[in-house]
Amino acid sequence: MIALTDFAGRWAIDREVIHDNGQTMQAQGTATFTPDDGGLAYYETGQMHMDGLAPLTFERRYRFGPDLSVYFEDGRFFHHIPAGGGRAHHHCAPDDYNVTYTFTSATEWSAVWQVSGPKKGYKMTTRYTRR
Repeated sequence: MIALTDFAGRWAIDREVIHDNGQTMQAQGTATFTPDDGGLAYYETGQMHMDGLAPLTFERRYRFGPDLSVYFEDGRFFHHIPAGGGRAHHHCAPDDYNVTYTFTSATEWSAVWQVSGPKKGYKMTTRYTRR
């Protein structure tokens, strides 16, 4: 079972995004979890690569609560991470975001998002390795 404190620190991230139209993107970067008012602030940054285009810099911020609830930067609830790994869901009308968390070891875990709807369609796999 995973606990909030297990996320604390720096992680290397390796991400692949496969769009329904076959277009793929690769990204590498760093995710950092730092103490924040009883939870953890999440910040990721890195470079995304797509054939034929210059690399793009990306960043993302969330807040993780003590009960493994994840919130957007503006405080809205996003989803809850199952402590033993498994699935979670977020509906952002009109699209659905389904994620599966796999906790391989204390130094490796992954999140696989399947996003579907009239506006979006892709699978995003992110692998986290403790630095």
